[in-house]
Amino acid sequence: MRLAKNGDEGLLFAREDRPALVMSDIQMPLMNGYDLCREIKRDEALLKLPVILVSSLSEPEDILEALNVGADSYITNPMLKPIC
Repeated sequence: MRLAKNGDEGLLFAREDRPALVMSDIQMPLMNGYDLCREIKRDEALLKLPVILVSSLSEPEDILEALNVGADSYITNPMLKPIC
């Protein structure tokens, strides 16, 4: 298992390691989780790689966007929501 600091690094790790699964937050620097998922699903070598997006974003449009970019699942995590 590798932990990426941002979406760009996550895509690089996916291409290098060919993991069994990618779990990603949506709100990340450099490349957000939607864009990361989109890039994974565009890559012939990674096309079948399952991507699960995890986020505090829970509005229907957030979930629809995840599905539109090819996410295999979407998990809302209330623990990630800001307190203030």
